[in-house]
Amino acid sequence: MSVYYCGQTVPGKVKNQPRNLPDHILANESIQVYAVEQDDTALHSHEFLELAYVVDGKVEHTFGDNRSILQAGDYFIVDYGVAHRYRCMQGDSFELINCLFLPQFIDRSLTGCNSMRTLLNNYLIRMSPDNLPAAPTNRVFHDEDGTVRQLLQEMIEETDAQQQGYLELARCDLIKILLLTMRRICTAPNPLPAGKLSRRIALRLEKDCANAPTLSALAEELHFSVSYLSNRFREETGTTYTAFLQQVRMENACRLLANTDRSVGEVAALCGYQDIKSFYAVFRQHMGVPPGQFRHSLRG
Repeated sequence: MSVYYCGQTVPGKVKNQPRNLPDHILANESIQVYAVEQDDTALHSHEFLELAYVVDGKVEHTFGDNRSILQAGDYFIVDYGVAHRYRCMQGDSFELINCLFLPQFIDRSLTGCNSMRTLLNNYLIRMSPDNLPAAPTNRVFHDEDGTVRQLLQEMIEETDAQQQGYLELARCDLIKILLLTMRRICTAPNPLPAGKLSRRIALRLEKDCANAPTLSALAEELHFSVSYLSNRFREETGTTYTAFLQQVRMENACRLLANTDRSVGEVAALCGYQDIKSFYAVFRQHMGVPPGQFRHSLRG
């Protein structure tokens, strides 16, 4: 049989038959994990994230402009829209574990997220891209002690059995895989380097965006001029203080709408908006829909 990848059929014999084709199951649960005996594939890309783990055999893998030989214990992450393909060595198939997922599987507030970078900065993972020397989706990792394979196998068993809490357990396993993997390439033990003023400010805003100071108040507190602090923040982050604060507030609003039953008015206040009309306008600008519609889309 073949495995279906976003409009293309890719040769492969699935060992644990998915309940539906990956693009369909992703729409319902945002996750699909299965083992497959993989053959050669054409160059293809996806509209979801893929973590692929080589269980057995040897394969030539083309990933963007990079080509490498993979063997048992090697694994990698494919970002949205990145093309890759497999070519079997000596004509033999090889065995993979594929974990296909949408960022919203980690946290429902990530609905609409389409990059690994944004996912890693989510509050449940909090692995700052600032400390990653290169994109984690552009390299091959090796599972030295078999921990990643064991976690993937647990995910397969949970999603196949579908017992009470199976998605929550699979989510925990996936977060652990991502954290263990990013830890290997993170350049600093602290995900918020103290040397960057902007990161210290960002941490403060993320901790309490409802009571965020104005730029002028912050400048006075730090004994800087407003123009100096504004320019330095923009240089270090690529955005303005106001735009950054707005983004933090919208991310917090999405989390509250997704994971609590608080009213839209309560969510607005908790995110620092006393004027409900302003909150609605900013939310629609960022998310494309009003807060109530955003919540309804998450809960079906």
